[in-house]
Amino acid sequence: MSETPTRMAITWFEPTTVEPRYFVNRTELRAQLLGVLGERLARRGTYTVGVTGLRGVGKSIFSRWCLEEFAKAHRDRVVGVHVDLRMVGITEFLKEFIHRLGVGVRATLDAARDTSDDATRVRHWLDELQLLARSETVTESELRTVTRQHGVSAGLKTGLVDVLEVNNSFSWQQSTSAAQGSTRQFRVTADLLHRALREVLAHVETWTRLLVVVLFDDLDQMRADDLKRAVRNVLDIDHCVRLVHLRREALLDDIVREMDLSLEVPPLDAAALTEMVEGRLRHAPAYDQTLFAHNDVRVALRALTRVTGSPLVLLRWLTALAVENAFSPEQIAQWHAPERLERVVRNATNHGARVPLLRALAVALDAVPEVEPGVYDGEALERALREKDRKEAERLGLLGRVDSSDSSADWWVHGGLALLRPSVAATLRGEA
Repeated sequence: MSETPTRMAITWFEPTTVEPRYFVNRTELRAQLLGVLGERLARRGTYTVGVTGLRGVGKSIFSRWCLEEFAKAHRDRVVGVHVDLRMVGITEFLKEFIHRLGVGVRATLDAARDTSDDATRVRHWLDELQLLARSETVTESELRTVTRQHGVSAGLKTGLVDVLEVNNSFSWQQSTSAAQGSTRQFRVTADLLHRALREVLAHVETWTRLLVVVLFDDLDQMRADDLKRAVRNVLDIDHCVRLVHLRREALLDDIVREMDLSLEVPPLDAAALTEMVEGRLRHAPAYDQTLFAHNDVRVALRALTRVTGSPLVLLRWLTALAVENAFSPEQIAQWHAPERLERVVRNATNHGARVPLLRALAVALDAVPEVEPGVYDGEALERALREKDRKEAERLGLLGRVDSSDSSADWWVHGGLALLRPSVAATLRGEA
């Protein structure tokens, strides 16, 4: 017989999940994006939508929800492709894109029972593309195997690799082995994958009625030495609608100019944040559902939603409070005690940060003008914070320049620090 829980569960908050079932609000913004996608269904071709906003504001879940809803509403015409670029290099990104594109296009053609010559050509090219993506080298015999699977009619004699060869994208090399004798092969590079993917997308557009919509998620977090080059690699992939998700501080002028349309995802208000927590609460253990029905806990939740507009920050705070079991009947009265808030902020921001550093940052924020949500006046922040603390905070990812290439730019600051700001802490204790 299991014991009745006596402390809060932790994992149901899921701060980093971007599952569309947890999506809330954004009514006008999602209508705008869905309307733009609807226009492109009629026109097709290349179009780029930049989705931006502060860290943790919910850009990914917004974009994913819109992509899934649009693809679901037009399942016979739209292929939605979601590629997560966080901490991946160009080759990994291309392979993942190619895999998801192949799965999506085939599923749509199969559901439509499309066996036309053009659909067969597309399937053939997709198979060749996926052969390239899973191999470091491709032999002539491997290529013939793919061709035989699709027949040898005149319409299929020109495949993807044939087109790439004509365009001098690679050159065959002679190889000899004791087991197989002499054969030709070529090496698959990231550049070749990039060219091949663009060719396939162009021919999907030409040979079918399909619209490919791609969400390039967390593009600014791609593993690349040069952000502009990473963006260029993505924007060179055309013949699709590109939803490009970038943090606010990554919107350099050169990048903004590449967007046909920019949409900014704003912070959520207190009501929407409460709705978000309640959505997760439906999947929480019974003990936590009962706990969150208590008035004292509801008051604490309302207080937290008033001092942040970031879903990620709120959920990290709640996760840290659950670790502390701070909303239990025995501890709820002290959930906002100074030493507890210090532990919560450290837990929710960076475990490597010293508490004195977190305090220094929070105190400085109360003395610095906020030029826009989450962004603070550069000169004022540098005056209010010791250079040593600023450099340490920058190293730990607690703050950074809005434009890393501009030494006079304003600073973004981690939203999780808000609980330690003297003005906020006083409000939480009812002293303001």
